[in-house]
Amino acid sequence: MLSKLILKFVQLLGFTSIDGVTVKENRLTLPSICIGTMVGSYDYYVDRPKEKNDLHGIGAFVMMCEECSRAYSK
Repeated sequence: MLSKLILKFVQLLGFTSIDGVTVKENRLTLPSICIGTMVGSYDYYVDRPKEKNDLHGIGAFVMMCEECSRAYSK
């Protein structure tokens, strides 16, 4: 229910896309995903290397899409 509330709020604000996500030749690209899950200081966390389509971001994106699908199908 919380995810539906958040999605509704985002929709009311007028957001219709996810910043940076592109589709070209039927392939989705997720940019700027942090590589790895190592724990460190805040500076390390925000400055660590980023990569396109890293699996850490892909998994979270797929879960978010599933929640969107559930919220909008009701």
